[in-house]
Amino acid sequence: MAILKKKLPPTGVFGHIEDVAKKFDIARLGNENETHTKVIDIPSPFKSTFRIDDELEPSQYLHFEFEGIHSSYYIGINVIQFFDKHGTEVKYKNIMVDGKAVDGENVHAAFPPNGWWAVGGDHHSLVFDFGTVTHVKEIHMWCANSAATPKLLKITDAKEVPKDDDEPNYSMSRVLQLAGKPGIDPRNLKFLVKKEGGEGGNNTVMSGKKLVEYLNDKMPENGFEGFLSKDGKSYFVFYCKGCRTRAYNYFFGFDASDAVALANHTKVESGVTIDEVAKRAMTLEELQAIRAIIVSNCVRNKWKSSRDKVTPLRPEDVNLYDLNSLLIMPLTKERNCAFKELFASGASAPTFYVSHWWGENVLDFVKCCEMHAIFHGLKPHEAKYWVCAHANRQHDLGTDLGTDPSKSSFSEAMKISKGVLLVCDPNVVVTTRIWVDYELFRTIKENSMLDIVIFKRGSVHLMAGEDLPGEAPYQRNRRESKFPFKEICEKFLKVQLELGESSMEIDKVRILNVMIGNNDDLDCQDVLKRVQNHELHDTDAHHFTRSNGSLRAEMACRALSVALIQEDQRMDNFYGFNLLDIIANDFERTSLIFDDLVGLDSVNDDVIKVILGLIHKNIKYFEINVNGCTNLTEKYIYDMELPDTLEHLDMKLGYARNITNEALLHLATVIPQNLKTLRLDVSGFKEGDGNYRPVRFSDHLEAFAKRMPPALEEFRFVTNFDNSVNGAGLVELVKSLPRGLKKFTLIIEQWGTFKGQVFAQMAAHFPPSLEEIEINQYGGEYFNDADFSIFASNILKHIPNLRKIHFHDRGDPGSHGGYQIRNAFSIGELKSQIKEQFVQANDEGILSSKDSGDHGSIATRSISYFGQQQDSMWSRFKSNVVSVCSSTPEVCA
Repeated sequence: MAILKKKLPPTGVFGHIEDVAKKFDIARLGNENETHTKVIDIPSPFKSTFRIDDELEPSQYLHFEFEGIHSSYYIGINVIQFFDKHGTEVKYKNIMVDGKAVDGENVHAAFPPNGWWAVGGDHHSLVFDFGTVTHVKEIHMWCANSAATPKLLKITDAKEVPKDDDEPNYSMSRVLQLAGKPGIDPRNLKFLVKKEGGEGGNNTVMSGKKLVEYLNDKMPENGFEGFLSKDGKSYFVFYCKGCRTRAYNYFFGFDASDAVALANHTKVESGVTIDEVAKRAMTLEELQAIRAIIVSNCVRNKWKSSRDKVTPLRPEDVNLYDLNSLLIMPLTKERNCAFKELFASGASAPTFYVSHWWGENVLDFVKCCEMHAIFHGLKPHEAKYWVCAHANRQHDLGTDLGTDPSKSSFSEAMKISKGVLLVCDPNVVVTTRIWVDYELFRTIKENSMLDIVIFKRGSVHLMAGEDLPGEAPYQRNRRESKFPFKEICEKFLKVQLELGESSMEIDKVRILNVMIGNNDDLDCQDVLKRVQNHELHDTDAHHFTRSNGSLRAEMACRALSVALIQEDQRMDNFYGFNLLDIIANDFERTSLIFDDLVGLDSVNDDVIKVILGLIHKNIKYFEINVNGCTNLTEKYIYDMELPDTLEHLDMKLGYARNITNEALLHLATVIPQNLKTLRLDVSGFKEGDGNYRPVRFSDHLEAFAKRMPPALEEFRFVTNFDNSVNGAGLVELVKSLPRGLKKFTLIIEQWGTFKGQVFAQMAAHFPPSLEEIEINQYGGEYFNDADFSIFASNILKHIPNLRKIHFHDRGDPGSHGGYQIRNAFSIGELKSQIKEQFVQANDEGILSSKDSGDHGSIATRSISYFGQQQDSMWSRFKSNVVSVCSSTPEVCA
């Protein structure tokens, strides 16, 4: 009798990959009610959106705890809003205030506020309830009053902040089983523990009890560590109190099942051929699938180290040398394909080119890419990383690499990437590899965007080369202050790219020749011998010194703001390095950007003087943001010297307690005259009574008008006005704008005597070359219909190439008590508001007599329509309606 065998489903390229989290019933949060707290330093004043899901878990509740006040006796907050991962605003209830339940009688909700929430004292707490477990991605908060802005905010993903207890950090109850027979009690096992510095079989054996004691004594820096059982069949991860989700995320990511499904659904027949090596980037989904394969197969299939073929590997031990030996080479041999070509996704142009060392643990690498994508707001299918091990056909490297590094697959992929992502291993060995050094050489030489990321102390730390979505400069400074600069600086700030090592000597020879410009004889060994014998030619030294200096200076610039906030560190002695000297010695640099010094108490006049001294003749772009740095005085303004070689100047000197109007008159005299971009914030400090001090008068506008650079293409000005200002200086400032100006931004933080007539007059003098206008004005009278029609019609009439307008006016509260708002956020809105006024005036009988021409019925005045200023206002309204209808007849149709 024939035995019928059960037909098994076809396996994928990688065999059957287990859903380990599902197999061992590993929940993300477990039963421990684990909570997490994110600490936000708040500069003064504050209006920003900050991310919280990089540290906090989805929760029904968020607990806010405010500590400290910048300079007042009360905390004042105007707005708190919550947004989910899709950017949708999340509704909430404020259910507790200062530990007491909101009942509407004795305890009232603080949010949503009636105008704003103001409460005396410097320590308060709030609890927000979303009704169900909610993934809150970002929080928007606005504190308009500089003095009343809180200093610190602690956000916890729970209704209550748990109290500290005496329970040990590690215990037998805090474990995740990832391999072995489900349900095994780790207390009954013996575990292999690698001795400090031990390799190969240099392990000791410990019982579960002894292992817990060992961990409580050692306290692993990641907050978790995995151990193989003595027989090699089981594998358990022990995690510290409060680090369960950290361990879970490291081994499984945020959705383990998706990665497992992709690995299992990758079939032999679904493989593709991608001819362009540069377009063999791995999607983040595919990198996550590699992690799932390692977690599933490493212990189950008894993987051994590629170094000695003997040492058993844990999932977190597997590096690219191991993965190449165990997975990439065997699976790509038959087709002679790249690992990327096993997947069905097809050609993928890289978002980021990844520079890295093969000796780094793959799980660290994937976690770095995963968090990097999150920081950049990229979804797993959107984030595409070019990784040499996966993009090159490992059985035919010569074809993909070629003989010229500058024309290799590496270089081609770098050209089409948004930027370069340098993934550092915990010991920063990456900087000693010649291919990495060449990639950094190319990045600095071509001024490409460079992100640096490292997995250290259980978290991914990112130093970004550009602004991240939703992250203000102050937030970047606080986030990057946790970056392991000590380890990074020890390698980067004394880097010598020419000393990098290579598995194949010929690679180093060719790279060195490219670096010195010897492209005619790339296989010439002479330069390698000169490097080895320390006998560099002058031309060699010039190329290497220039590149080394530029890379060191790039790191020094990024570290400078951190040096100002880290205890026991200084700009001239940052972990033993003089950041200022390193930056000053980079004469290839054309830009200096210090936009993250916001609100730092350590920033004083001497600090600014030193930073300004770094501007040499080759610097074309200079940006500094010291908004809210209250220890600055006006002395640094009077000491300031700016070279005329600058072309772009961005100085945010606002929210300043100690910079008087007189100092601004001097500042105007040092504005370089060859600028193409000028952005200035010279606003005063908003005190507890709501007024800005020191006050700003009309003469500071006139002073800047007299020194307006003639070739300016962009002008941005932020200030506030004393009530004595009548607007004449503002009109003069606008009159002084160059006729080639493309972009104009004006922000008036406070002007108690504002009248719309000033803006109406100002608009008549805008240069016709303008393409973008942004105006925000706070205080004074409501911008009434008649004056607004004049303002709008002057803009439409005189600026033919205008593409974008953003206008916001918030007048002081009227008799009804609410702010009076006038907005126009597009040219269409500008036109429609004029049309509405035209129609309203016509409906009320104001437009009753027939005006000459083809512009329809234009009006005699109405006694009641324009109030006390009826005659002059109506006259202006009438003439401008005629003018607008002439130039833009569709408005009055």
